[in-house]
Amino acid sequence: MDRNSAQGAWTIIALEDNPDCALNLRQRHAPFTEWEAIEQAEIHYVAAYIANKLVFVRQEPQQLSRAEEGYSSVLAELPTRRFFISRAKRRLREEARAGLDRVTRARDGDYDKEWLMV
Repeated sequence: MDRNSAQGAWTIIALEDNPDCALNLRQRHAPFTEWEAIEQAEIHYVAAYIANKLVFVRQEPQQLSRAEEGYSSVLAELPTRRFFISRAKRRLREEARAGLDRVTRARDGDYDKEWLMV
C-alpha cells in the first residue's frame, strides 16, 4: 500500500475530523453487540493497519485497543459454558477469539495480511 492510498483509506475509515468517515458514521449507532461489535472491532483493526503504514504512532495502538475492546465485549456477553451456547453463538465466540489473536499479533508487528487481503 503506497502512502497516497493509505492516506485516502485513513480519510474514509478513521479520520476523526471527517464526520463521514466509517468510524464516525457507525458511532451514531453504538453501542454494538454481537456481530455488529465484531464488525466495529474489525474496522478498528483495519484502521490500525493503515495507521501502521502511515507511521501514526499514537493512532495505531489506540485503534488496536479499540479493536480489542470490541472483541472482548462480545466474549463478555456470551455464556462461558459450552453446554449453554448455541452453534451460532459458538461461531460468534470463535470470531471474537480470532480477532483478539489478530490484535495480539499486530501489537508485535505481525498484521494478518491474508485476512486484510493485502
